[in-house]
Amino acid sequence: MRLGQTTKQVSGSIDGVISDGGSGVALDADVAVDELALDNCIITSVRGRLSKTANGQLLKLNDFVGKAYGGRLAGFGECRLVEPVQYGFRLFAEQMDIHRLFNADATDPGDAMQVSGLLDATLELKASAANASPRRASGSLRITNARIHRLPVLLDMFHPMFLSMPGESPFSEGAASYQVKDNKIEFSEIFLQGPGLSIVGSGTVDTSSEAIKLTFLGRPGVLPRMDGLGAELLEGVLRELVEYQVTGTIKRPRFRTIPLRSIETIVGRLLRPGN
Repeated sequence: MRLGQTTKQVSGSIDGVISDGGSGVALDADVAVDELALDNCIITSVRGRLSKTANGQLLKLNDFVGKAYGGRLAGFGECRLVEPVQYGFRLFAEQMDIHRLFNADATDPGDAMQVSGLLDATLELKASAANASPRRASGSLRITNARIHRLPVLLDMFHPMFLSMPGESPFSEGAASYQVKDNKIEFSEIFLQGPGLSIVGSGTVDTSSEAIKLTFLGRPGVLPRMDGLGAELLEGVLRELVEYQVTGTIKRPRFRTIPLRSIETIVGRLLRPGN
């Protein structure tokens, strides 16, 4: 079986019933694939259940599981068989190896980025085959046991985008939540913590122009998460706080440390990233 542009053979099994009684094809089958290549990502031990009614236009994938980047995947999805084809899915990833994720495109071991850590993520996507870019998506991620300077953002499970973050020392823990609408990613929270600096921020990224507009608060030690931010809480560590702005583009970010404005102003900016 040939999928997309890959020439790699796909081996596996389909166990179930496929029938055509004249009103359309009906399908109810368990699918097992040993190894599946999607672009540069290899998914192994793929399992799922495909179903479709004879007169229906909806192809459903349930009980999907698999392995990728050293971690586990699970989820479900739907594909509406109309012109253009529309699809949506919800995926959960657990314990994916960040080093393998960052270096999926590296052909020379000498070009590999020296990063490490584990990534858990949730991604929900609705899109159309007529448009390669996601139109509606939302996601969240959690990073543990890491050593990273850049944040991996999953616009889909196989095309991560990497954002450079403020600070010179690497981060070891982190979390983020975001929404994608058309060509705009809005981060309601980015939280990263390391031995030298903790930052919490929000903002937007334009995926068509790659323009960045992110605002962060940072300090040595621990900062509260976004839902714990408040003027009263931050007044006690005011002298240690630094405001960072990240502008420019994804490939050429510009970092700027600016004088801290009033606590109320910066908290308001962080909590309303789209304004």
